[in-house]
Amino acid sequence: MQYSESKYIRVSDISSYLICPRLAYFRNKEPVEGFTAETVRSDLLREISISLHSAYSSAEPQKALEQIYERACEDLAIVYGLAGEKIRKRSPVNIDRILAGLQAESARLGREKLSMLLKSEAVRLSHRSDKLRLSGAVDRIVAIDGRLRPVVISASQPPENGIYGSDRIRLAAYSMLVSDRFGCEADSGFVEYMGGWCIREAEIRPGDRREALSVRRRIEESRTAMPDARRGRWCHKCSYKERCTARVSFLDSLFGNG
Repeated sequence: MQYSESKYIRVSDISSYLICPRLAYFRNKEPVEGFTAETVRSDLLREISISLHSAYSSAEPQKALEQIYERACEDLAIVYGLAGEKIRKRSPVNIDRILAGLQAESARLGREKLSMLLKSEAVRLSHRSDKLRLSGAVDRIVAIDGRLRPVVISASQPPENGIYGSDRIRLAAYSMLVSDRFGCEADSGFVEYMGGWCIREAEIRPGDRREALSVRRRIEESRTAMPDARRGRWCHKCSYKERCTARVSFLDSLFGNG
């Protein structure tokens, strides 16, 4: 696939860069054909999240949630050309854990507040901003006290408190897109952790927006030269590990290193 330069940096590129700058580089320059198990699981959890409001308001929430899961598996089987059973096997979802999370958050926030957080005003809303030089699709947008707020859906287990730093930067980027699209201030947002279901609110600070724009600039600069890798536990399952290692070996031999 031929990569064409764009003046927009995707929010997903920012997420990739925060994991490893070289991952963002490769995903732009040499996109992997097809899809990964991670992609399928993320899409499945997103589909469940979008429909959670109907399960929460149902007289039989467990039955409703099981039906939502089955429908999502069948729909994604069509999208990805896989058997529904294969999707269930690759992307198991703990229905009981989600239900327990809904009950816990309902007790913490109140039923009315949680209902507002689960009811989406828009889903996968795409926007490109010339001013921000950013583009992205906001997972969900909710209205709280008459104000629009972005929601990031994460497949991860939640941290003990608050939200992860990478989610904070991603939330800041989406908040700027929401503000640009609707001409409103979005100074807080939410992260919905599907791994151990809970929803966390976070204030979006000027420093968070600054960091999101700083990462955008670094990605723009890395288009002309491959950035350094950030080595970690994610390397062994990276789709680009062979290309990354081969590129490093080539540069070492070229400059007489190693």
